[in-house]
Amino acid sequence: MKDKLRIAVECYHLLARDKGAGGAGEYIHGLLELLQHRADLTIICSENNYDSLQYYSSANCIKLAELTSESVNRILETADIFYDPLNGMHVPDVRTDRPVVCSIYDLQHSVHPEFLGPEMVAARDVAYGFAIERCDKVVTLTDAEVRNFRHYWGASNVDYVYLAPYTWYHYTPAADQRVLQADFNNGSGYLIYPAIPWPHKNHTSLIQAYSLLFESLGPENCPHLVMTGADHSLSESLPALQSLQDREVRKYIHALGFVSSEHLASLMKNARAMVFPSLYEGFGIPVVEALQFRTPVICSPLPALEEICGQSVAYFRDPKDPQKIYEDIAAILSNPLQVVESPFSRERVLDDALALFTHVVADFSVNKQPESLAFRRALAEDVATLHHPSPASEYVPARVLKKEISGDVIEAIFTGDVIDLSRLVEFARLSSSPGKRTPFHVIANPSSSTIDWRKVQIAIAHLQLRSHQHSVAPTEAAFIFGAQHEIDTTSLGSASALNHSEPPSVIVYRNASSFDERNQFLVI
Repeated sequence: MKDKLRIAVECYHLLARDKGAGGAGEYIHGLLELLQHRADLTIICSENNYDSLQYYSSANCIKLAELTSESVNRILETADIFYDPLNGMHVPDVRTDRPVVCSIYDLQHSVHPEFLGPEMVAARDVAYGFAIERCDKVVTLTDAEVRNFRHYWGASNVDYVYLAPYTWYHYTPAADQRVLQADFNNGSGYLIYPAIPWPHKNHTSLIQAYSLLFESLGPENCPHLVMTGADHSLSESLPALQSLQDREVRKYIHALGFVSSEHLASLMKNARAMVFPSLYEGFGIPVVEALQFRTPVICSPLPALEEICGQSVAYFRDPKDPQKIYEDIAAILSNPLQVVESPFSRERVLDDALALFTHVVADFSVNKQPESLAFRRALAEDVATLHHPSPASEYVPARVLKKEISGDVIEAIFTGDVIDLSRLVEFARLSSSPGKRTPFHVIANPSSSTIDWRKVQIAIAHLQLRSHQHSVAPTEAAFIFGAQHEIDTTSLGSASALNHSEPPSVIVYRNASSFDERNQFLVI
């Protein structure tokens, strides 16, 4: 009989199911529940969650007073693979003789940085960048997200495992009585939107659309709107709701706040429809939950939702337009969808995850050097200091406007304050053969009055590190600054000391004529 795969799962910060674990937490708990019977499972716990994780009695739960590299590496002496499922790598120096996998659920901060703010975008850039570089495999939720990783990071070590509905398993007929007797479930029933009111969840557009629906159908025929997923006071404080305080429609909108899994299951099962106007999803687990209950769904036409739902749901024509949202909801109320049960299951998640872990172990080779990892950690700490410009209101995340690969030179023009240098090196990797020297031209904004030379040093070191990892020869980096800048070229050499390797050549131009037309673009 083949030995079971020995998997160590880092759950130090995992919340209990009844403490607000959320969709990602439910995925992890469901995976642990099944993995304990199909693998030799070790769960790394904390003082706070050790008792709740003891529920997985067939697993070996190890309680740590503090999550440190040393303690985790001792545990990995008897493991085949290490898995960190909580959005990134939370152990900085995992031993290099074991394959390492982590989950990153989505790249919302890259696709829609405006929803998160500069500090969160910067923090995720650093944390996710480290995880992508360090891990043998990164697990995300859909093929749509895999494409985002390729586009924004040039990452080729990313795969996906679909989530499974979890609320379904908490359903009990007894909970129906509470919902069936609720004041929002009389007459025309109710619509449900289970989402924390983060900006990308688009509550404002939905509330405005519902007001139009109420005006059109009237109080006798309009279903109520039930919202869950956040503290009651947070939902009630939404400006769109507050603007309705003196109108009759406000009585038909119910912000229930956090509800138990049993209550949520019953709410989903008995709703006339789920409305889901989110502007970004890495997966969209509530939609899959509704389909499991055969509740009709109308949602945004997002790549992830189209991938997992296909023709099983209706789609908003424009989730940013309240008028069209209202019209689309009215259409499905008058002509309900015939819902096919969701094909997703926890057993499928387990099979897919185990297949991925087994493949990573089979393909693993010890090819990461501790010195490289130590430098990467130091670099991540330094880069973190680059992401807090002042004033914060002027912060603009960098985006590639143009890239050209011409002969042996790669030119990349960015807008914004923060550069994703990994993309520059990915361009080099794709266009270079081992040992080939590939210059970079990085265009800087001459209108900036000061240059943070530490930022320049880190940029050069980062380019050099990534070049080394991808077998690209030491890079020539050309930084183009404005004529008013004081150029401290001597400080640039210290970048090589960080990496203990041959530094790239550094060429500093002062408004070179060939770059004049691009001077409005900002990089470092």
